[in-house]
Amino acid sequence: ALGTVLAQVVITVESIGPGNQNWDGIVIEHTSIVNQFTHCILEHARFPLTLKTFYSTGSNTTQQLLLSNSIIRHCETGVLANTNYLVTLAENEIYDFSFAGIGYGGGTGLVEIVCNRVYNGPSRGTYTFMGTADAYIAENEIFGIYNGVGIRPYQDQTGYVIVENNIVYQCEKGISETPLGPNPTCLIRNNIVFDNDIGMSFTGEGGAEVEMNVIFGNGIGLNQWSSSFGTPSKVSYNILYNNQSNFSPQFNLPFAGQIITVKGRLN
Repeated sequence: ALGTVLAQVVITVESIGPGNQNWDGIVIEHTSIVNQFTHCILEHARFPLTLKTFYSTGSNTTQQLLLSNSIIRHCETGVLANTNYLVTLAENEIYDFSFAGIGYGGGTGLVEIVCNRVYNGPSRGTYTFMGTADAYIAENEIFGIYNGVGIRPYQDQTGYVIVENNIVYQCEKGISETPLGPNPTCLIRNNIVFDNDIGMSFTGEGGAEVEMNVIFGNGIGLNQWSSSFGTPSKVSYNILYNNQSNFSPQFNLPFAGQIITVKGRLN
């Protein structure tokens, strides 16, 4: 589906009923071709776009889905991708969802989520629903996830996630990382996280690398589930200021030698 700036492809329903989710959406299965959606509007579906190829032999360097410069709105979850291939979601606007903007995982593929604007939903901006896929989540603006998490990596030792250069605000939790293995499986760097109940939260078995983020104006800057659970492997060169508390009481700072830069109130 290839539209243009002046002639978008609109995929919707003829008659809109209550609840805004009046058809199931597009499902892509068993395909080796590139599925491209550019300058499209997908709306009023439960799952507007779903890629289900995790049971096929694939390569995370082979492009299978490219969604760009499009709008997805009025749905349950905007994009679901469980794949062994390469998926790129770039420069889209995804909003007014009843669960999540973007969900990915379940295969060995690579999911690139870059330069999107994701907002106005109760639970997840972007999240991993099964933790094997690699992901690159960068330069997105995510906000208004009013009862949930802006960015939620949830991966095991076979998947690696990079979360960098994002702006996340007005969420219950800005970034919440939940690894299933003790090895570092997530790098969180150069993000701006502000005006959330909790800026960043760490659970699971720990191991995240957290560096060079700016975290300010939150209820709690850095939060840990417990002092012995979810400890990051590295917390360095972050700037925390004007949070009600920069650290939760149970936050267990990593071993000596790591550097944390704090401006403003330190509680």
